Amino acid sequence: PGTRVKFEEYDRYVFVVMAVIRFDEGTPEPFDIATSNTYFFLGKNFLVTVHAVPSKSCLAIRERLMRNPELMARGVEMTMHNIIDQSVDAYFPLVEELNVMVDGLEERLFEQFDEKLIHEIFKAKRASFSMRRHVGPLREVLNILTNRPCGYIRPETQLYYRDIYDHTIRIVESMDTVRDLLAGVLETYLSQTSNRLNTVMKQLSVVATIALPLIVIAGIFGMNFSQMPFTHNPYGFYGALVVMAITSGVIMWWLKKNRWV
Repeated sequence: PGTRVKFEEYDRYVFVVMAVIRFDEGTPEPFDIATSNTYFFLGKNFLVTVHAVPSKSCLAIRERLMRNPELMARGVEMTMHNIIDQSVDAYFPLVEELNVMVDGLEERLFEQFDEKLIHEIFKAKRASFSMRRHVGPLREVLNILTNRPCGYIRPETQLYYRDIYDHTIRIVESMDTVRDLLAGVLETYLSQTSNRLNTVMKQLSVVATIALPLIVIAGIFGMNFSQMPFTHNPYGFYGALVVMAITSGVIMWWLKKNRWV
């Protein structure tokens, strides 16, 4: 599974490694990517595929050949083309599903602020990067299969590989689009976080602005001097509360007048 996607031509056969990716259904995370490699050994009159897990593409092509044996006459290189073509086409539902997930993140972003959203954004970015990382080398391999002269692939068959190569270009472009969308979602999330922080700081500043004069008044009347105005007045305490209330009201009126609250 750790073998890199590649194309190698030897004296008696061609060796191609292709990565097959899918969303891992065995984990609770929606963006976990599972990968497996399919190895092709293409010779003059034979094609051998090796894969650690069952390959849906290989099984589908085998069933097609069993139903239509006449397709074998097109050559083993065409059979390899059909398997690779079907494997690459399987990327498109994954790309579409990832797009749907990103759209869901965008909708959740504007519905309400969710602190857990940042983790899902980075998981989606990781899935997008993983898909892009696997499709990029595959595109280079298909470019070789399309344009490089090969003794085991006829020129007329190489034309069909060009169509698969175009598909990989579309997938790469889609992944780049998803990456840009996720970058926009992340930027919006960070802006929301910054706005929420600014709102909290603004509220705390208003509270501090109102509370500071009250603390000063309370501190003055709380000083330990025997001779102080209103110290022995039975209404001194209530007078201090009135002064505090008026001071708070004036400060709030001034803040609203200047549109600070």
